[in-house]
Amino acid sequence: MTRLGRAEAQWTAKREGSVIVNGGNCPWPDINWVHWLQYNWKPRLHHAPAHVRLRQWLSQKRAAQAERQACSLARAIVANSERTRSEVIQTFGIQPDQVHTIYLGTDPEVFRPASPSEKLAARKRLGWPAQTLTAVFIGALGYDRRKGFDLLFDAWKQLCADPAWDVDLVAAGGGAEVGHWRSQAQKFGLDRRIRMMGFTHETSQLVRAADVMVHPVFYEPYGLGVQEALCCGVAALVTRSAGIAERYPRALFDLLLEGPPSVDDLVEKLRRWRADCDAWPARVSSFSAQLRRHTWRDMAREFVEWTMPSLMEGDGPRKLLGTASSQPLSSGA
Repeated sequence: MTRLGRAEAQWTAKREGSVIVNGGNCPWPDINWVHWLQYNWKPRLHHAPAHVRLRQWLSQKRAAQAERQACSLARAIVANSERTRSEVIQTFGIQPDQVHTIYLGTDPEVFRPASPSEKLAARKRLGWPAQTLTAVFIGALGYDRRKGFDLLFDAWKQLCADPAWDVDLVAAGGGAEVGHWRSQAQKFGLDRRIRMMGFTHETSQLVRAADVMVHPVFYEPYGLGVQEALCCGVAALVTRSAGIAERYPRALFDLLLEGPPSVDDLVEKLRRWRADCDAWPARVSSFSAQLRRHTWRDMAREFVEWTMPSLMEGDGPRKLLGTASSQPLSSGA
């Protein structure tokens, strides 16, 4: 990846184009878009095989070194949240005026509140019961339990022990532990209450069909999946330390989990949501509309205005000559 990125960066620079790289993927003295810091996350791997822990340690050590080099070289750094911006400044000693926060955009035509008929159609497409309240978890389910699904699983066991609990859970995301969690659900008799989808491209249908999203992360520089759920008018429980949480208005603070997340806090917050679930779509509607107003085009314009003001003409950015390769951006399903 680094070799390919350098080749593309050199090609772009020779043609007087601006080069945008991502984190430590390709050290280059131009623009770095940072949406993750290897330095600031210690993987949750206590349960993983020894060879996995060793491989992850070596990989993260190399990645952290490359990350420091790349951020130190950059003339400008774009962060995906104020949390990430603060971490870049403090971790690498970068000057504050060199780092700027630009929040992720959205597609308001895709991620918008669904009508009752659209929600029903999404549930039918996904094979969900039409009327059963359903929570969704969207995130990678690898050995690193950064997304906190293990806590959510334990919380669901506790909740389902109460006959009055009538909410099902759907978990979407690929990774080495999908099979483990599927077998654990069967072991505890929860395979009808916890459905493991594995990897899916149906994230827009998931958040359209859901009644609530649960994202009990231990480290999350932003949280695109949470944003997409909120854009669809769905209440989203997320850890207070996640980047997206800094955008929550005070009126929605009841949706924020304490960090690091705990099973007890998850259970309590989910019970509170269930007690007033019919009111939450209206409560999140204003914030949902605010997020939908910031499109991907708006994000691109802000990006160019701050990093490459000379490229601006009239009402929008001119076409960029090229960029270096970087990791794809997704909500992690």
